[in-house]
Amino acid sequence: MATPQKPVGFVHPSLSTGSVEIEVFLDTVCPFSKKAFKCIDEVLSKQFSGKLKLKVICIAQPWHSQSSILHEAIFAADAIKQGSGLSMLRVIYEHQVISSAIQCFFFFRSQS
Repeated sequence: MATPQKPVGFVHPSLSTGSVEIEVFLDTVCPFSKKAFKCIDEVLSKQFSGKLKLKVICIAQPWHSQSSILHEAIFAADAIKQGSGLSMLRVIYEHQVISSAIQCFFFFRSQS
C-alpha cells in the first residue's frame, strides 16, 4: 500500500480554525459512527466553532463488508471536488438504512 501524498481526512468546515485539533475515525456503515458524527455535526460545530479543529478520517472496519466501497466513493468524490467528501459522508449517514453497496450505488446514481 502506498503512502498517501497528502494527509488523509476531511476538516469539518465549521470546526477548522481552533487551536485544539481532534481527529475522529468513522466507518460509513457503522451505526455508532453515525451517532458520533451526528453529535459532532450538530453539537460540537455550534458550541465549539473557532475553538476546535476537527478532522474526520474514514476507516473501514473489517466486519462491515460494504464499508470499503463506500469509503472509496467518498475519497473519489473529494478528489473530484475538494470538500465534497464530508458532504457525501453526511448523505450516506442520512440514508444508512441501505444495506448493500449495490443498492447504495443505484441510490446515488438515481440522485444525479
